This record gives sequence, structure tokens and C-alpha cells, in this order.
Amino acid sequence: MNETAKLIRTERLEIVDEAGQCMAEIGKGEDQIVGINLYDNLKKVRMRLRIRENNCPQITLHDSGGYPRIRLLLNKDDELKIQFCDRAGDALLKLALDEDGQLLIELRDEDEATKIAFLVNEAGKGVVAIFDDNGNPISSLPKERDLYDYIGTASKLINIIRAVSGN
Repeated sequence: MNETAKLIRTERLEIVDEAGQCMAEIGKGEDQIVGINLYDNLKKVRMRLRIRENNCPQITLHDSGGYPRIRLLLNKDDELKIQFCDRAGDALLKLALDEDGQLLIELRDEDEATKIAFLVNEAGKGVVAIFDDNGNPISSLPKERDLYDYIGTASKLINIIRAVSGN
């Protein structure tokens, strides 16, 4: 007789290979957040899917050392974020798209403080903002003109950024 269970209840589920090594698990992690972890053959987590404590979904890709390097998430305001992280897990580059379709790119320091932000505002114009160590804007381009008309080329933008940052 071939019967199918209609419900299986458990607190944690592991999927193992033929040698018994865990390749995937579903359940609460050490942080008490429910998620799905996928492991490589060296027992390192490589991908994590979870619903964070504020009911926001997050997918994290880990490097071969198990360090989180890329996070894709929706925050409580439904802003889509892609974060590129260093080995400490600090998001040094953030791409965000808010619920109104406004695009933002942030370059951050090791403390995750925004240093340079690029965005397309509500009027469809490109803007660059540079911030001091306290997170205060110290410069913004352009004031009234289209970014490309103001700067002209990416190499000019890089030179402006270097001049403002002192590098």
C-alpha cells in the first residue's frame, strides 16, 4: 500500500548525503530565526534563506570560508536591497530600490557609514552626495543640472571623488 503523509511536523529538518553529512537544513538557527541553510561538501554554509525578526525576507550568499558576502533583502518598508559585504559581514556597497522605484547606490566604510551615495531622484535626475565621518553631507552634485551634463564622463567623476576625499 502506497500512502502519502499529509503533514510532517518537526522543529528541524536535515537533508544529508549518502555519507550522512548535512547538505541542507530547515529550522531555527542560533539566532532563533527560522531559515534554510545550504552547505558545500566542506560543511560550510554557502546560502541562507530566512525571514528575519521583523518579518523581512533575506537571502545571503557565503564565500568558501563561510563568510556572508552578498545579501538580498526586503526591509520593513519593502525597499529592495543588495549588499556586498567584506569578510566581517559589513555592507560596504549597497544597492537599493525603494517602493517608488528610486534607485540608490551607497559606498560605505568598514563601520557601514555611507561615504558616497549615487541616486536617481524623483525627477529622474542623477545625484552624487559625499558624506563626512559623522554622516553629514559635505558635497552634492549637481544642484540643478543633469549629472552626465555636469560631469561628462565616469573618469571625471572619479577625479572629483578623489579630489574631495584627498586621494
